[in-house]
Amino acid sequence: MKKIKRINDKEDVMVILCVDNRERDRILLFKNYIKSGKTQFITDIETDNYKTGDYFSKDGLVGIEYKKDDFLPCVFDETIDKQLKELKDNFPHHFLFIGYKGIDDMILQNIGTSPDIIVGKLASILARTDTPIMFVGDLLVPFTCKVIERFYDGKTMLKETSYTPIRRSATTKEVRLDIISRIPNVGPKKGLKLLEAFGYSISNIAKADTEELKKVKGIGDSVAKAIKETLK
Repeated sequence: MKKIKRINDKEDVMVILCVDNRERDRILLFKNYIKSGKTQFITDIETDNYKTGDYFSKDGLVGIEYKKDDFLPCVFDETIDKQLKELKDNFPHHFLFIGYKGIDDMILQNIGTSPDIIVGKLASILARTDTPIMFVGDLLVPFTCKVIERFYDGKTMLKETSYTPIRRSATTKEVRLDIISRIPNVGPKKGLKLLEAFGYSISNIAKADTEELKKVKGIGDSVAKAIKETLK
């Protein structure tokens, strides 16, 4: 296997990508992608029944949990909280990839679940975790490789990583506004004022008590209670 030197000149890097056996439908896709020479540092793949992370670099630098059809069930039974904690405890750089193209795609593919509940659950996760969450659609294989490679390239990840949609032109701030605006009785105007008042942080909004929320123009008792209930 060839050795590729870091741009920061610290050491030679040969990255092994570990893939959990439960992701067997994608193992061959990863192997073919790596063999095609499309990756800069990932040189091989290993598989096993891993306890933490669906995809990660063997040296434990980057860990990724992937969710799509099982995302909402894992949110409702709180499995996601356990998995995200394990990711954070085991990898310096940890990510949650969601296999939808964005919020609207998630809603359309879960017709039996209220859109308010879906958005509320997403917002709640954002409020209580610092794990970057990314919509990757059907680009899981190339995006997983590209994300891992950035750290071996001596580069930082993204400027704003707390919520970054993939395959969509919206900025991080626009996505946060999209989420906050969907909370009952909030809407875009009040949502924007909330984000401006709390540093564009959903986590800060979630931590605020009702009196602090009511200091924002247009936020009364009922809206403040709806926000607290959604982001609890």
